[in-house]
Amino acid sequence: MKRESLRRSGKSIVAILLTTVFLWSFASIGMVVSTARSPLDVGGWMSDLFGSNGASNDNNNNNNAASATKTTRRSNSYNPYQTKYNNTSPRHTGYIADISKHNGSVNFYTMKSAGVEGVMMRAAYGNKKDIRFDEYSTAAEQARMPYGVYQFVTWHYDTQFDEALRQCDTQINTLLNIIRGKKISGYVALDLELENGANLYLNKTELTYIANYYMNRVQAAGYRPILYCSISWLCNKMNQNDVQYPLWIAYYNDTGSFSFPDTTYGNRMRQMSGDIVMWQYTSKANGPQFGVESQYLDMNRAYRTFTK
Repeated sequence: MKRESLRRSGKSIVAILLTTVFLWSFASIGMVVSTARSPLDVGGWMSDLFGSNGASNDNNNNNNAASATKTTRRSNSYNPYQTKYNNTSPRHTGYIADISKHNGSVNFYTMKSAGVEGVMMRAAYGNKKDIRFDEYSTAAEQARMPYGVYQFVTWHYDTQFDEALRQCDTQINTLLNIIRGKKISGYVALDLELENGANLYLNKTELTYIANYYMNRVQAAGYRPILYCSISWLCNKMNQNDVQYPLWIAYYNDTGSFSFPDTTYGNRMRQMSGDIVMWQYTSKANGPQFGVESQYLDMNRAYRTFTK
């Protein structure tokens, strides 16, 4: 019985030693993973080591965005907050029209003679080519009218981050296929709006991230990307300071000059004037005066040279 007791005691001592070594090793790993963790924060260690699915409801949107963003960065080797573009285009004032199938036929010779220096034409709505894009681009090239393009995107309609990013990739692929071979000397714009009946579920961080991702792909394809949106959209639905590319801002408050309005939004535009390359100041310009079939035409004031 005495020998058996000693034998049991020996086994107990060995078991205690092994347990101590295991716990010490586990704690060491946890401290390497996150030196900021408390030794008692076992849940934190587990999250650092193996990931966590237990975000609180209050932080679900931000945590999900951060998690999805990290995954995207790994899979695409892309940092949406890289060094911001250096807007070196010379300062210049001029007028730019923007058109889509809704404007009907366009005489670019008349448009040029009316003082328009360039045109932004819609190349695609979501994954569909604008039915007049080939007509417009061919006619503009014949008239030697410089042009850029924009895509009215829908990847942010009723989607969460992962699905929005997937649709973004599909839509940018569509755009790049449509404009391949075209003589584009102006900008390639991401058009962010929200039509009646659609909902925006992305938060500011998510929407800004995917917008930067889209424009990064445009730049990688050899074009000059810009973001089109209204000033209210930029201020209320995005992190304006994190947008990495130039801005084409819509704000229908015409001053009759290149000066921005003396309003709250006008003051915001002045604060970011170094980033603004165009201001869409009206959607009610006289269409026929500029060679356009439709009654009205969108017009823009440019603050930088339009062409490369």
